[in-house]
Amino acid sequence: MTKIRLRKKYKILEMKKCRFEKEIQNISNDKITIEKEIKNFRNDKITLEKEIKNFRNDKMTLEKEIKNFSNDKITLEKEIQNIRNDKMTLEKEIKNFRNDKITLEKEIKNFRNAKLRVREKYKILVMTQ
Repeated sequence: MTKIRLRKKYKILEMKKCRFEKEIQNISNDKITIEKEIKNFRNDKITLEKEIKNFRNDKMTLEKEIKNFSNDKITLEKEIQNIRNDKMTLEKEIKNFRNDKITLEKEIKNFRNAKLRVREKYKILVMTQ
């Protein structure tokens, strides 16, 4: 082989070497990029796991609040029923009071009538003496 041919082959080999080095550099850059993406993926996974945990906690909190609301509703319904019962009791007491009032008014009327009769009898008695 001649020197010229050897130089050409050397140049070609140098060019190939440069191309391979560039490819190696690209592959290395790709590797770094992939490693960063894997790290980001892991961080995203951790973040999602935390969000899932928070969601579960929120769900449990909501379930407790719903249970408390349900208990409060039952308590309020019982209180409403007690108020209704108290209202009915008061209405009965008012009715009894009215009946007692009517009875007392009748007794007062009877007492006045009796008082008038006694006065008349007293007048008659005084006149006859």
